[in-house]
Amino acid sequence: MPASLIRAATVGLLPIVMACAASSSSGSSAAAPADSATSVAMASDSTSTPTAADSTASRLGRHVGFHQAIGDATRLGIVTGYSEVRPGRVALTMGPGFTTATTVEYHLKRIYSAYGDYLNHTLAPVLELHANGAVIGNYSWEGLSLSEKVGQGS
Repeated sequence: MPASLIRAATVGLLPIVMACAASSSSGSSAAAPADSATSVAMASDSTSTPTAADSTASRLGRHVGFHQAIGDATRLGIVTGYSEVRPGRVALTMGPGFTTATTVEYHLKRIYSAYGDYLNHTLAPVLELHANGAVIGNYSWEGLSLSEKVGQGS
């Protein structure tokens, strides 16, 4: 029998074996739920451990609301990139659409709301707006706040 089939059979039977072992080794009649045994087996089966930055970026990118909001802003050229500076603060790299699109504040609010949802509303999020390597403003619960130079058009 090929090794892949043996492995599949072993992994498939692991939850049952673990549940039986839990019920026979302990004095209680309650067995471990099959779901918890499966999740333990899956977690221990991973071959590499992602770094904290990788897992944060991937979790943020997988959040449906954030993914949709950032995708729409990117498609319009308002945002060209993002990174989480620390929990509660995301740096957005602004694109050419930031100065030309009429819906900039709407899209920033969507990103802000989705990021707050991602944080489970435990922190007050702040979007740091960057252009040409400098911070040009923030978007927070108070709305859009641009630095004086940007506000004056310089």
